[in-house]
Amino acid sequence: MLGSYEGELQGSPLDKTIHAVVGGVVPSLGMFGIYRIWVGIIESWPDAFYHNDVATIPAAYQHVEPTYRHKHDLRPTPVVDLGSGVGLTNIGIGFMYVLLGFAPLALVWWRHSHQ
Repeated sequence: MLGSYEGELQGSPLDKTIHAVVGGVVPSLGMFGIYRIWVGIIESWPDAFYHNDVATIPAAYQHVEPTYRHKHDLRPTPVVDLGSGVGLTNIGIGFMYVLLGFAPLALVWWRHSHQ
């Protein structure tokens, strides 16, 4: 099914649909994986990206520089809400998405090497 991409695909409409999904949609999951890894890094180490206390931001920038929080509280300044304790989970799932994105390439390589 995932053989050569030259010419018309052979098979039933279901085969063509599966080919389109596996060859077109599944690789795009790798990009979502990169995003999940980035979000996981921010959630795991937020102090490297955001201030936690408005007082540590120069007064001239307090109206635009966001701070982060894990629980809801009222702040008059911009806030980034971050999940608590989910950063490493996002990193792990992100790596799984990236690996899954390479699955169609690996399948094509395997099929061609075993012909």
